[in-house]
Amino acid sequence: QYLNKGDAVIIDGRLQQRRWETEDGQKRNKVEIVANSVQFMPKRQGSVSGGPAEDVTIDNSAGSAESMEDDTPF
Repeated sequence: QYLNKGDAVIIDGRLQQRRWETEDGQKRNKVEIVANSVQFMPKRQGSVSGGPAEDVTIDNSAGSAESMEDDTPF
């Protein structure tokens, strides 16, 4: 686990909205964050966390064909 509640991160990417209907007719909606890069910020002084602060960067700039589809009008 890389994050705890209250940790600061910088995310570069976009929001993707998915809509569907369940078998029993209920409409569902989900918003996902599709991240191109994630930067974990240093821990604040005095904050309690599960472990030491790490400087980790995740780069997902290639993405997949499915994640490249964009139905969101912005």
